[in-house]
Amino acid sequence: MKRETSKKNKISYEGSNKKKKTENIIEIKEEKEEYISSPPEAEKALVIYESPEIIPPEKIRSEVNFLIYPLFKLEKKREDGIIEVKMSIERDNQRLELFWGVYPHPYFGIPGPFDKKVFDAIQEIIEELPRPIQNPIPLGSIYSLCKRIGIEICGKNYTMIEESLKRLTGILIDSKETFYDKGKKKWIEEIFHLFDKVVFIGEELQDGTIADTTYIYLNSKYLDNINNGYVKPIDYKFYRELNSNIARRLYELLGVKFYPIFQRNIDIKFIRYLYDTLCELVPMKKQKYLSLIRQQLEDAIKELKDKEFIERCEIKEENGRFYLYFYPGPRAKEEFNKFKFGLEPYEEPQALRDTNQIAPPLAKRLEAEEILRYFYKRNSGVEVSELKPKEIEQAEHLIYKYGKEISSFIIDYAIEEAKKTNFDMKTFGAVLQYEAIAVGRYEEMKNLEKKRAEEEKQRREKEAKEERERLEAEELARKIDEILAGLSEEELNEVKKEAEKRAKERGSVFINSGKPIPEIIVSICIREIIRERYLSNKKH
Repeated sequence: MKRETSKKNKISYEGSNKKKKTENIIEIKEEKEEYISSPPEAEKALVIYESPEIIPPEKIRSEVNFLIYPLFKLEKKREDGIIEVKMSIERDNQRLELFWGVYPHPYFGIPGPFDKKVFDAIQEIIEELPRPIQNPIPLGSIYSLCKRIGIEICGKNYTMIEESLKRLTGILIDSKETFYDKGKKKWIEEIFHLFDKVVFIGEELQDGTIADTTYIYLNSKYLDNINNGYVKPIDYKFYRELNSNIARRLYELLGVKFYPIFQRNIDIKFIRYLYDTLCELVPMKKQKYLSLIRQQLEDAIKELKDKEFIERCEIKEENGRFYLYFYPGPRAKEEFNKFKFGLEPYEEPQALRDTNQIAPPLAKRLEAEEILRYFYKRNSGVEVSELKPKEIEQAEHLIYKYGKEISSFIIDYAIEEAKKTNFDMKTFGAVLQYEAIAVGRYEEMKNLEKKRAEEEKQRREKEAKEERERLEAEELARKIDEILAGLSEEELNEVKKEAEKRAKERGSVFINSGKPIPEIIVSICIREIIRERYLSNKKH
């Protein structure tokens, strides 16, 4: 049966791939006191058990962006309205201001702890599906979701799951250089949904058929990253055994940061986080004093230490700011060895770019060695095991002057130009004679890209404006229809009488020629009157 909300709550929970304007987000922030998600007391009353009928997968390949950046509040409070992360980092020798925002649907609210359980259940289902993943994703019945989550089969929990699916569909994610699109190999600046649509049993799917179970449509960015292998394996049994919400969140976050260390066999002993940044990434309340920070994290750190995922965590005050140093434990290393075979190649592009995490001299040397190996592999097809100190110094100097991106372009340009003259570049130093011309070509290319990007931006802004105007018109029409449906017979007759009077004034050409006034004119006048009487002082 198709589900209906009451007239008060008749709000669309279907997502959209269209870009939204920042003004909409500002409006959401200002109204945050009205956002109420599932009642905190209802979530606390839940009893979680394991259903013997459903065996969870051993691992879940989770999309990396949603491990790094938060989608859920760990504690539910009535004033919780938004999630925001702001960071300054250095990427490709450029200082960037990064931003991640999660904004709720104005009725369903911000996702919380129960929604994370629902999302984990969805991840279980996705893990069990064959690759490549395709929309729509069949979730099964609400009954089966209750069993998968491990909660009592009852009407109250059915409602909580349905509302959670709507809540997850309704959130907007605002990425400014934070969400990494692996297919396009770039960080995006865009506003999008987690799920584009949820369809319950008996409702209509996008192809017109009637749903025989519950379905969701993943947003294309989420779907593409899964299919492109931008995932990190989670030891799901270990994750489920963690008791603390903060411990689970740290496991997700640190697992991403530890993974490339083991994958690339880099001699890095710890991952460092600024406490303020960690609070936004978890997210959790910021404390002012070291004693309160230790108290806040004590249970989570102890649990991760006892289970040997981390060896230890040091909390230090440096130049008036607090930093946390996480040292990977045996469990983290074992997890990497356990899952490294048979999985898609995984790369975490931010891990070696964040200057808060790796000492700058080591980061520079790693980048220099990386482009040197790239040069030899591309130029002669040789995998070089040993690199000469002079070449490392040349590569470091090139990166210092231009950054990694332009340095790689110089290498590519030099190789292509050398082929034209049959010049055999035996050492990296030969690349440097092409440096000036290559940089000039790069600037020309970027200027052309910038011009095209500006033209594309203007086109998107025009489309966004037209789309916004269309949506505003649709919303106005919906409100007018709603008001008309709620009028008494006497009120409706009075409106029609006034509309007919206006129609006669405007349709004199029909009257003079002996023709009846078209109904469309009367209908337009009716809607005009409704707008003037009931909506003139309201935003629409």
